[in-house]
Amino acid sequence: MITFTVFPRLRQNPNEKNNPYIENFIASLNREGESSVINPPHRNPLLSILPPKRWGDVIIFNWFESIPDFKYGLLQAVTAICFVTVLKLAKKKIFLKRFFCRFLKISNLLSPVLDQIIFHC
Repeated sequence: MITFTVFPRLRQNPNEKNNPYIENFIASLNREGESSVINPPHRNPLLSILPPKRWGDVIIFNWFESIPDFKYGLLQAVTAICFVTVLKLAKKKIFLKRFFCRFLKISNLLSPVLDQIIFHC
């Protein structure tokens, strides 16, 4: 069985309207029983995937280019870049799904270690 780690996987407050994209994506990965998403929802999705036990065979980053916009964004962006490098050294498959078509610095920094960049514009 192939395992996936999907970023971001946020724990949603029941009173908030959440974006169904990630949960629909995860449901489709889990549906057939041939794969599973192993990282649980968390309040801080980047910190939640740092422990190695939450690393799947394939790591999929959605909206990775928006990390600098998060609270403590600069610190999280540096952590994310270092984390992706560690994942690559661990021979994980890394996919970056970009949703903003403008050219962003974080994608430039990561492009040498990514297996695939998927644009969704």
